[in-house]
Amino acid sequence: MYNKLKSRKLNRYYYKVDGTFSFEDLEFEPHPNGEGVMAYFDLGYGVGISVIGGGLGLYGDGVETFEIAFTPEPYLKKILTEKGHTFSNNLLNIKYWGGNQVCGWQTKKQVSSYMRIFQRYAGKLLHEENHNIIGMDY
Repeated sequence: MYNKLKSRKLNRYYYKVDGTFSFEDLEFEPHPNGEGVMAYFDLGYGVGISVIGGGLGLYGDGVETFEIAFTPEPYLKKILTEKGHTFSNNLLNIKYWGGNQVCGWQTKKQVSSYMRIFQRYAGKLLHEENHNIIGMDY
């Protein structure tokens, strides 16, 4: 499976053969609060990840630890809602995180793990949904 990554700075698409992205694929820029850093990345399958840290009120130092949240597109949000997931301010509430929308103080390795988990989970849900829609059973 190939997934494409669009670099905002270069305005080009890059493809990853294994289809999963990691922390190293994030492009950080200054956070609007004047402190810290932020990155938003489209993981594909209708889900994006927001990664921030280093500023006042942010749950991470922006160097070694970060705060993360997942933002699904409307079509994925509908499927997730049908599966029993909930949302606050368009952010997915994560049961594993105690029902919170954000998870703070995550290392780069942990951010990469969550990126892979959610990309695969969203892909699985959409695959199931597409097969239900067109009546395929495999």
